[in-house]
Amino acid sequence: MLPIKKIRCIILILILLCTASGTSAQSGRIVRVGWYSFGMLSTYHPEQSTLSDISLEDLPGVYGGYTYEYLRMISQMNGWQLRFIPGTITTSLERLEKGEVDLVGGVGKIPEREEKFAFPINSILNTSIGIITRSDDTRYTPNDFDNLKDIRLGAVKGTNPLFCVQQWSQDRHIPMQFITYNSFAEMYAALDDGEVDAIADSLLTPASNKQVVATIASLGLYFVGNKNNPELIQKLDDTITRLHYLKPGYQESLSSKYLYGDTYNTRFTPGKRERAWLDQMIASGKTIKVSFLTSHPPIEYMDPVTKEPAGIMADIFARIQERTGLKFEYVKGDTNDAAEKKTDIVAAINTDFAWADQHHVSLSQAVFDIPIFIVTRADSANDPRVARIKNSHLGKNVAERLAQERFPAEYSDYDNVETCMLAVKDGRAGRTYISSYELGHYMSQERFADLKFQPVPDFNESLSIGVSKDEDPMLCAIICEALHSLPPAEINNIILRNTTIQPEQGLTRLIYNHPWRTLLAITLLASLIGGLLFFYRSNKKNQRLRAQLEETLSRQQALQRMNETLAHQSRYDALTNLPNRRGLNEFLTALYPSNRPFILAILDIDHFKDFNDTHGHLAGDAALITVTRLMQQHANNTDAFIARFGGEEFIWIDTHHSPAEVHEFLDELRKAVSHQVSLHQDQTIRPVTISIGYAVKTNDEPIDALTQRADMALYQAKSAGRNQVRHAKDDL
Repeated sequence: MLPIKKIRCIILILILLCTASGTSAQSGRIVRVGWYSFGMLSTYHPEQSTLSDISLEDLPGVYGGYTYEYLRMISQMNGWQLRFIPGTITTSLERLEKGEVDLVGGVGKIPEREEKFAFPINSILNTSIGIITRSDDTRYTPNDFDNLKDIRLGAVKGTNPLFCVQQWSQDRHIPMQFITYNSFAEMYAALDDGEVDAIADSLLTPASNKQVVATIASLGLYFVGNKNNPELIQKLDDTITRLHYLKPGYQESLSSKYLYGDTYNTRFTPGKRERAWLDQMIASGKTIKVSFLTSHPPIEYMDPVTKEPAGIMADIFARIQERTGLKFEYVKGDTNDAAEKKTDIVAAINTDFAWADQHHVSLSQAVFDIPIFIVTRADSANDPRVARIKNSHLGKNVAERLAQERFPAEYSDYDNVETCMLAVKDGRAGRTYISSYELGHYMSQERFADLKFQPVPDFNESLSIGVSKDEDPMLCAIICEALHSLPPAEINNIILRNTTIQPEQGLTRLIYNHPWRTLLAITLLASLIGGLLFFYRSNKKNQRLRAQLEETLSRQQALQRMNETLAHQSRYDALTNLPNRRGLNEFLTALYPSNRPFILAILDIDHFKDFNDTHGHLAGDAALITVTRLMQQHANNTDAFIARFGGEEFIWIDTHHSPAEVHEFLDELRKAVSHQVSLHQDQTIRPVTISIGYAVKTNDEPIDALTQRADMALYQAKSAGRNQVRHAKDDL
């Protein structure tokens, strides 16, 4: 009899032969992926017990983890067929350099790799690099860097942690004995056996009976490609951008699923010295003074309703207080307060050890990383005048670092982010810098609609908690220990909760967000009431009072019209006057409870960036208006709902017609757009074309899944040559 393994191989070959004809028509581009195991980030199991566990793409093993699911989503959006080639991180990168594979995932951006490989702008995950010891090793406590001198440190050859710790030890003048290993398993075994005192590793990797004694760097992880294949990386980058646009919390959901289960220090377990110090502090009733910025939303600010500290850092400190029992007193201040002995702690400060040493401040590990955006006017991209926040180390550090590295600058200091942005809007400055978290707070405001927001590639800032060195060193150790006990998933949830844009609710919130309009309303109301009282008290002035009353009522009506205008502007796009994403969400919110079947289509103008580059943005605006007009004409004939999704993308929702009818309507619209010739500034502009993808909603399908299927159909239309209509495969 044949051995079982040979029988399985024969069966697999037969399966491949039998399915070849069926898969060839549907298969897309083959993308070869270099694969290596790295905890729950990426897994590989070469041995299989049953044939049912094996997919055609995954032979001869089963793959999983954060990177795997992320890449699967990208491949579905592009119609890629993935072929995995297992190995180590070293062999995978060697194969990538030789062109034997097309992609490798989970790669950190370090200088020597940037020289060899093509990195996209978008990372797939931000992680921290730490120095880790056994939890029973009492020689080391968190952030006591003096004890790390001459430490025997284990690291894996050619990895991000090794590079980062080497660079960190040089910058901090902390000599270390580096002992390298071929795999993470060897390195962890060496730590358990006492062969090394500590190891360098990513803090993504779950590990029991270990403690983090230093968080030394933040690092973005990427899918990387060969420099001879730049179009693949560009496609990958565009897809990640689109994915984050459609599903803003996608990375966080994957992180919660794969990376943040049994990780380091998820319980607050201070040592004996720390416990004794805490007990003494709690018994004394002493409060810790925390310097807190009151107008830096959503990171830190004063809630206008409760008059209490709010934002990401306020929630972080609430978690620290729950774990430690420490009492915090929040004081309005700035990043220099701890250095000037005004407070014990600064709530949020750049992870800048050089500045901290200079200002006699100890830093915790990085709490989170912040992508940075540059804010300009359309005509101020090359203006060297930079508006920065005068009392924020974050604002100054970003501006100065970017000035040194990329953009010459002339500085002007302002009180907060809002005044910096107003300076750019009014022409007093050419640009300012804003974090991605703050971006969501301000970009939805109509007054900043004319400003341009662009990410600064390869530039993130880390925020830490600063503790005055005049305080007992135990305070910093306790803060660090409490931060280590916060699961990353919890921090992610805090960030998501504070950065999600919510509709304005409540009178107090309205007053806070629109002080001048509210003041005007109060003034008009007071005038009205005063006029009425005066009317009843003085008959001799009835005529004049009537005129005053009419004027007041006229002002009130004007205010009402202004409020109606503002309400309209918050829900409608300024250029096309179509519903914007907020208006679209309100429509879908009303539509979904009815469980009515409907069809959702995504329309995208082909090569719109090239069109703008060729004819200018004014001509691009004219083309958008022309496409909108044609869409409105066709929508009126079909009772369809249309909205501007963003940029050159539009949404079409039909609740009355069959898929075949909708396909016909959309194809007629496509033809009408392609035959349209527009004029701009006495110049004949070539016609634009549109690509369309649509999907039919199933009974219980969530909106994000429906939108994703329509988006996949749109990509199929573009991949097939553009200027066509495609429906999702699931609707066939």
